[in-house]
Amino acid sequence: MLDMGGVRISAVDLVIAQVKDMLIGGQLKAGDMLPTENSLAQMCRVSRGSVREAMKILNAYGIIDIRRGEGTFVCEKPSKFMFNPLLFQILVKDYDMASLVEIRQIIETGVMQLVIHYATDQEIQELERVNQEFTRETEAYPNSSLERMRELDIRFHRMTGEYSHNSLLCEIYSFIIDLFEPSIDPTRPGVADNHRGMVAALKRRDEQGALEYLKKHTRTWSVHQNHEEREITGLWAGKEKAL
Repeated sequence: MLDMGGVRISAVDLVIAQVKDMLIGGQLKAGDMLPTENSLAQMCRVSRGSVREAMKILNAYGIIDIRRGEGTFVCEKPSKFMFNPLLFQILVKDYDMASLVEIRQIIETGVMQLVIHYATDQEIQELERVNQEFTRETEAYPNSSLERMRELDIRFHRMTGEYSHNSLLCEIYSFIIDLFEPSIDPTRPGVADNHRGMVAALKRRDEQGALEYLKKHTRTWSVHQNHEEREITGLWAGKEKAL
């Protein structure tokens, strides 16, 4: 452990912090090759073993790409693995469901606004097609497949993220959906109607209308907050063991 201004930090963390500072400062950009193992070791005054351990962590989180025989490069595209540190924090800390619901609502509002402005007519037609299939499944329930309904529900939301045409926001929203996936229940009253309302508003490029239906959609699952919190806590506990 090293003492940095009264704060104890490991040699591995020091290397990670150095790479982060280089990215923030612009010395490293997407696609750039990182300094050699020896250079980083000298720069941070740590052993080469500490540099190797730091590179393993950054690689696991999707920050760098280690190419044998070529070198180590900064990844050019955002990866969902970048959110693993946050995922683990949520798994091990006692965050209340109300806070997570608020985050989801804020992110979805931004996604919906960008879809209104940037999605193509063809993309909105594709959203409508998926939602029509979702509607048919919900109308046939309980004679339809609950698993298929959930699949279509999740696909609809992931597609809205994609059609925001903001790659980073899409990755963040995909992460949010992953968190809520265990509690998604497409059989709740109003879910299908709210989906249809959102699609209709998107077709009209009606931002206010789309956001109104999004608020209604939020209420359909937030009113079951206590039940969801118990359900998600149990499922996350299982995921944590698997991880």
